[in-house]
Amino acid sequence: MSGQDQVIMAAQDIAFSLRQIGFDTVDRTQDADMVVLFSIGTVRYDPLAGWIADRAFIEFKDTKTGSVVCSIKANVQFITPTINTLVKKLVSEVKRYY
Repeated sequence: MSGQDQVIMAAQDIAFSLRQIGFDTVDRTQDADMVVLFSIGTVRYDPLAGWIADRAFIEFKDTKTGSVVCSIKANVQFITPTINTLVKKLVSEVKRYY
């Protein structure tokens, strides 16, 4: 599995988690009120920790105006986090606000 595959799985995990807390997803951007943009830092494999990345954040953008409604960063301290940890932190932060 590649780093790109890991990023795709992380985006799918975020979408699944957002649906679990009440967000609806659509297939076409034109049908959405908002889009969620997912960004992650350099993804690399660590033999001890697994797939890690430096940072991750998501932005909620209004599709009509293009303005950013909310921006959330996964704050993880001390060690370079795994991709799974970053996803969990992002979803946890979204739950705090919505």
